[in-house]
Amino acid sequence: MSDKQSLRQQIRQHRRELHEQAGEPGWQQRAATIATQACARPEIADLSSGTIVASYESYGDEPPTHALNQALIDRGLRVALPVYKVHGQRLPTLKWLLDDKEFLDTASLVAAGCAVMVIPALSATPDGDRLGQGAGYYDRALETIDRATAGGPILLTIIGESDVRDELPIQPHDIRMDGVVVV
Repeated sequence: MSDKQSLRQQIRQHRRELHEQAGEPGWQQRAATIATQACARPEIADLSSGTIVASYESYGDEPPTHALNQALIDRGLRVALPVYKVHGQRLPTLKWLLDDKEFLDTASLVAAGCAVMVIPALSATPDGDRLGQGAGYYDRALETIDRATAGGPILLTIIGESDVRDELPIQPHDIRMDGVVVV
């Protein structure tokens, strides 16, 4: 088993335990905290109404993003959510559903004005190295766009305090985040 696979298993187990300990009220409070902290970051707080933010719908024991997504919409931002399965079949590449009506590939989403992308992670370093779920959808999608320093969107990830690592087993294809929201 690779270092990444082993680390993913450990993190997933720890997240399950945290979710069980928190219960539903604790999980809802965590969702509210994520929304508050993420929306307070200048990368999001300074966005004009109508600007596109790519986010995701958390599932299972991921840090809950439903309150964040609603807060983005409430601020007048346009939210794009990833789609990697259609009718149970995995898509070859990640697509984005913008405003619940338009499917775009990542390059088209950025060309439409996406300013910030909130990318899921199992773990991250303070410098932005990210450990994903292992399917590679996001790394493949993000390699097709410019980095924020070259005019592309700002890449943020959201992780729990216990998911911060000093270093991760990173490979050349792993895309580094521009910022890490720790809750």
